[in-house]
Amino acid sequence: MFDLDKLKKEKETNAWFSQTEDGTELFLYGTDEAPSIAALEDAKIIISEYFLIKKKSIALLESFMKDSGEWFLNSIVVGPFQSEKDADFRVELGFEADRNKNEYSYTGFTVYFTLNKKGRYLGLTSHPFKFSVEFS
Repeated sequence: MFDLDKLKKEKETNAWFSQTEDGTELFLYGTDEAPSIAALEDAKIIISEYFLIKKKSIALLESFMKDSGEWFLNSIVVGPFQSEKDADFRVELGFEADRNKNEYSYTGFTVYFTLNKKGRYLGLTSHPFKFSVEFS
């Protein structure tokens, strides 16, 4: 899983990152000196719910996808972002369709989440609230 004690700074940005053995990346925003404390605290929650977050992301996207295939998680990006409506974090995924593995190779899927921090004591967890599809 992600090691928050060994974050590396991405060149020419204020993003810090970690990578799992399967290539999934975790990005946290901060300053030149360190990731933000809020992003680190959020990352701890996200890591603890990693498999649930992945499951929720895929379930949301599959509810709109007409093709069947395999989803893979590329990265998780943890704010703070420009505004609260931009999410607490976002999950970026790729997709390989069963009928043509390359059909979606230039398509990016992003699911935006809120952490429901105030509701954590009531058993509420991270919640996806929108997604976007981009073509490169």
